Amino acid sequence: EQLPTVTTPLSVLRDSDFMPFARLSGLPYGMTAHIRYTAIDADEPATLSPKVIQLIRDEIGFHGLLMTDDLSMKALSGDMGSLARQSLAAGCDLILHCNGDFTEMEKVASGLPEQAVPQTLVAMNMAWSRLSNTASDASQEFAELSIKYNEMSAGVPTLAVA
Repeated sequence: EQLPTVTTPLSVLRDSDFMPFARLSGLPYGMTAHIRYTAIDADEPATLSPKVIQLIRDEIGFHGLLMTDDLSMKALSGDMGSLARQSLAAGCDLILHCNGDFTEMEKVASGLPEQAVPQTLVAMNMAWSRLSNTASDASQEFAELSIKYNEMSAGVPTLAVA
């Protein structure tokens, strides 16, 4: 279990890899990856890197709730409590621990500073608000697209499926 490392130059990442994320930066939720981007931070993976999180926030323009990838997937080494603290200190809003190991879950919870819960709740409330607005916009857009589809497909024969 080795941490994936991307050695692509930052200029190339900006021109290609980061573009889809920038286009989707208005979404309410996002997730970090346990990948080391050496052009941004040669020492820490994205989840634990303040440099990467700052790039996500400032350059890519994502200001929604940023959650870690699953801390229990064994891509990161270290104590679960320490990893949780490092993730929050780097700028993540929410810690994911998904394997159901209660001992590890206790370590994650005990590693969180007191201000983590209010900080996470604020981020969750903002994301929920953005999600509600996005869902409303998406419903309207879906309705409009459905009308266009029906107009375009009027009179087009369909295949009967047995």
